[in-house]
Amino acid sequence: MLDLEANVRRLMTPNPWAVRVEDSLTDVWTGMLNGGFHHVPVVSDNRLVGMLSITDLAQVLRDIPRELHDTGVILDEVSTVDKLMTHMVDTVPVSARVRDVVERFALGRYHAVPVVDGDTLVGIVTTTDLARALLV
Repeated sequence: MLDLEANVRRLMTPNPWAVRVEDSLTDVWTGMLNGGFHHVPVVSDNRLVGMLSITDLAQVLRDIPRELHDTGVILDEVSTVDKLMTHMVDTVPVSARVRDVVERFALGRYHAVPVVDGDTLVGIVTTTDLARALLV
């Protein structure tokens, strides 16, 4: 049974794959697809500055006329990480409890919460991490 009073480290993925504001959206999209990631933190000098979701990127592709998809139109010609990312990110401190993350997920606004030590990214917890912990 999942202990809601346990430290968030019980759930989090430490040192998650993160992208930088200046990274190419094409590289980010490829990395997300290859890694099976739905959410990635955006960092600058390992400091969390935003979050980017696969949905953010898919919406950009949705807005590109279908006939241009096959002609090599790349995401970088349409937008940037900075324009697409969520800038105001809800986080939990590394000292948080599992309950703190579950309460955020229960609000239904997002499916990933970065874990920080000050403003330094140290981990991420996703609804998938929570589901896996519930099955153990």
